[in-house]
Amino acid sequence: TMSSIRYEFIMSQIKHIRDIKENEKTKISFVFYEGCQAPCILKVCKNRDLSEVYQAIMEVSHPNLAMVYDCIYEDGNTYVVEEYIPGKTVAELIDTEGTFTEEETIQIISQLCDGLAVLHNHEPAIIHNDIKSSNIMVGKDGTVKLFDFDISRTYKEGSYKNTKLMGTYEYAAPEHYGFGQSEPCTDIYSLGVTMHEMLTGVALDYAHNVTYQGRLSNIIKRCVEI
Repeated sequence: TMSSIRYEFIMSQIKHIRDIKENEKTKISFVFYEGCQAPCILKVCKNRDLSEVYQAIMEVSHPNLAMVYDCIYEDGNTYVVEEYIPGKTVAELIDTEGTFTEEETIQIISQLCDGLAVLHNHEPAIIHNDIKSSNIMVGKDGTVKLFDFDISRTYKEGSYKNTKLMGTYEYAAPEHYGFGQSEPCTDIYSLGVTMHEMLTGVALDYAHNVTYQGRLSNIIKRCVEI
């Protein structure tokens, strides 16, 4: 089939360097991709067809979104070639250097908002669905990139609710618990939780309340409103 031929072509352009991690859902490898003449990440999403959303993501390009170079669904798995981003995640930076200042938080969140605007203004809107500190990379040059689109979805007009909880518990908006389908405000909720974590070291308190009291508190409270 054409799909198999395309799969063989993509794989022929990949030179495996090393495996990064593997679990029951995903295998991630560091590779050299001749298609863009650069080191890349090869992600194998096992037993899932994510080609629709990854094809949509390939249509958008923005400095604050990890670039997806290629995607193919073959033999029950989705193979994704995406940009390699040298740097540290926001979660790693919190672990090693402590919380962020308000100015640092503004700089990072502003860049994320620029990238999210491109996803949300796509037709149909693309919802990331799992924004959290470990999915935000800060490059060595200070550029911020959102990555890991494995549970992203396109907004479907008229759909009532998600079929299951897809996001990470601490960051998941009410839609993830069956109150409605994921939409752009789902990402805004998770963005507010991430801001709170950057400033305090914790996502929200045990009752999902905002405990941060600084000058960005009104923005965070607005983000996490139902």
